[in-house]
Order: sequence, then C-alpha cells, then structure tokens
Amino acid sequence: MPAKGFLTAVESPEYALAMRACAINNPAFLDLALLQTADDDLEFILNLTRQSAIRNNAIAILNSLVKRGVSFADVKSTDAWGNGQTSTTTLEYLLTQGWDINTRAYYSTEAKPLMWFAIRNLEMIKWCLEHGASVRPRDMEPIQDNVITQCQLRCEQILELVAESGDVATFEFLRSKGAPLG
Repeated sequence: MPAKGFLTAVESPEYALAMRACAINNPAFLDLALLQTADDDLEFILNLTRQSAIRNNAIAILNSLVKRGVSFADVKSTDAWGNGQTSTTTLEYLLTQGWDINTRAYYSTEAKPLMWFAIRNLEMIKWCLEHGASVRPRDMEPIQDNVITQCQLRCEQILELVAESGDVATFEFLRSKGAPLG
C-alpha cells in the first residue's frame, strides 16, 4: 500500500482502527491497523497511537507499542497530561518505560512540566511530587530581580500559575515544598 502522506494518514481506515484500538484497549485491532499501514506512515501512526493510548489509559495498547520498540522517553508533558484524562496508573507505566516526569519541551504551551498542568488538582500535585516531580522547571535560570528570560516567559514558576487560577491550599502546599515565588 503506498504512503498516504501526513494529512491523509489521519483520514485513513488504518488510523481510525488504531484509534478504535486505543478507545477499547484492544491490541488485536492495533495489530490489524498496523498490518495495513504503509511503511512511510507507520511512524506517524505509531506516534498518534501512543498519544491516544496514553489519553485513553490503554495499558494493553501501551504494552503492544513497547513490544514494537516504541519509545516513551520523549513523551511530551501535554501528551502525558492528556487533558487531565490520564490516570496515575498510566503515568506510573510511563515512568517505568523511561519517561521523565520533569520533561518539558522548549516551545509553546509544552514548555511546562506535567505538574504545571495539574495546578487545579492538589492530589495530582502530591502524586507528582511523590514520583519525582520538581517544583522548579528543569534548565530554568535562577530568578533575578528585574530580569525575565525567554525560558521564564515560556514556563512561569508554578506558584504564579496557582496564584492565577489555582487555590490557596495548593499554593501553600507547593510553597511548603520549596516552590519559588516568581
């Protein structure tokens, strides 16, 4: 089967079947989808399947992807967060597969670590800290008076976000854990 290209791959029956496999956590559907996927589209479909499996908490699909050699070390924080749908069980699975809870991309909204997305969920904040999350973004320059770097613009201090749209209990908890003021 010839390669479909980026735009048409997401409209393909193979993509639809892979997404269905994630929704119902059925590796047999994934196997069938991948058998029908053109070699040129395979990496694209596998990456989208990984995202969907994380969001759907489809551990059987994640196991199938691991067996196929798919890496989880580069999972973006936004994908791990999955719009708040990702379970702690799935996040623990990602950690066992080499994902770093403090990972962050260096552009756009993805410049924030996972915990930054959980500022309205104190239990998730606690879970993140128990599993190695840091209250300071990795590779962030030290805060200085009258200086804001590009990195700091892309990833505010977590307490700034909590002060804007979180709650007092979360703010006080994170402050007690050493989170710096912005």
